[in-house]
Amino acid sequence: MACMVFWSWMLPGLYFNADIEQDGETVRLKDCVHHILDSPAYKQLKDEFFAGINIIREKGFEEFWSQLKEKLDIHGEQRSYEVLGLPEDASQKDIRSAYKQLVKQYHPDKCTGDQAKCEAKFQEIQKAYENLSSLEQKRQARNAQQTRGSRRTRK
Repeated sequence: MACMVFWSWMLPGLYFNADIEQDGETVRLKDCVHHILDSPAYKQLKDEFFAGINIIREKGFEEFWSQLKEKLDIHGEQRSYEVLGLPEDASQKDIRSAYKQLVKQYHPDKCTGDQAKCEAKFQEIQKAYENLSSLEQKRQARNAQQTRGSRRTRK
């Protein structure tokens, strides 16, 4: 109870009197809060939140969770395609070709520009290719296992 009284007294004081300094300018906290609530990023976050609530109501939590995992790219697949400059439906041959081309372009030994940037980009390309290759191998193994399992049930 005492904690609630304390914060009910402190929060309005902070809201109306606190300042935030950014880039040498001082901005009132209450103005910052209003700017945040009017920002496109907050509006998009709010819309996505309510869209998620609607998915849960209409299709259930499992569908919501499935869509959330896809949007968050928990395996890094979408980001890997982006790094390699490929569409998400690219074949393994296209992935390998893009990888080889980018590795030649950003290899630290052959880089003519900023060495640190080339090295960072080279490592990013390596990770993206390794990620996509690993995911493809896991899919092939899972498909082979499912095929073997379906053959056994038919017999």
